[in-house]
Amino acid sequence: MVERPWKQGGETRYSIFVAVAKGPKEWPEYLSDCVVYEFLDAGGPIAMTTLPRMVKGEWFQAQKDGAVWLCQGGGMVKLGLRRFRPKSDFLCRVDWFREPLSERREVWLETGPAADPISFGQNYACRLSEGGYVTNAGDTVYRFPFSLMDLNTGLDQPLELEVPFKGKLPEPKPKGGYARVGDRWYLYGPYLLGITRLQIRDNTLRVTLGMEDWTRTLEFDLDAIVGKRN
Repeated sequence: MVERPWKQGGETRYSIFVAVAKGPKEWPEYLSDCVVYEFLDAGGPIAMTTLPRMVKGEWFQAQKDGAVWLCQGGGMVKLGLRRFRPKSDFLCRVDWFREPLSERREVWLETGPAADPISFGQNYACRLSEGGYVTNAGDTVYRFPFSLMDLNTGLDQPLELEVPFKGKLPEPKPKGGYARVGDRWYLYGPYLLGITRLQIRDNTLRVTLGMEDWTRTLEFDLDAIVGKRN
C-alpha cells in the first residue's frame, strides 16, 4: 500500500494505492495477476489496473503526482494520481513501466546479485538487477553493472563500476546454483565480491562493496553522473 497526500482548496486529501495478487493457490508469486486499486480518502476505489509484474510492496517512492513501485524481475512502474472519480474509464493512470533487458554475456564469469538493493531519492532511483562479471579468466577487473532511473520520465541510465584487483581470480567452487558452458561460469549468486548496498543521499550516490569479512563504500556526485547523459 502507498499513501500519497495532496492539496485541494487548502485541504489535505489522500490518494491510496493498494496492490493485491489474484491467482491460483499454487505458485501464486509467479502465476498471480497484480491488480492495483486507487482509493480516495473519502470513499472506495476510483480506478484500477493490472500490471505485467507483481510489485514488491516494501520498495516504493511517493511522488508529488503519483508513486513509483519496484516490481519483480527488476521492473519499475509509476502510477499517476487520478484525484477524482473518472467520467469514462475506471483505469489507473500508468505513467510508465520499465523492465531491464537481461542478456547473457560471453564472459568467463558472470554472477548473480549479492542482494536486491535499490535506493530511492526524490527524483532518481539507483537499482541493481544483476551481479558482477569478469570478461576473461586472466583479467584483473571485476565489473558491476547497475542503473540510475529518472523517476519522472522512467528513463534508465546504465552504469558500470570497475573494481581492479591483484592476482588471479580462482576458478569458482560454487555451493549454490550455477551453469557451466565450456570454460565459462554463470553463477546464480555472488562470488567473492558484490555490491551489497546502494544509497542516494541528497546529491550523493553511495555504492557499498562487500566480501565475507570486508566492506567499503564509494561515493559519487549524482549531478556529475546525470550530466554525462545530458
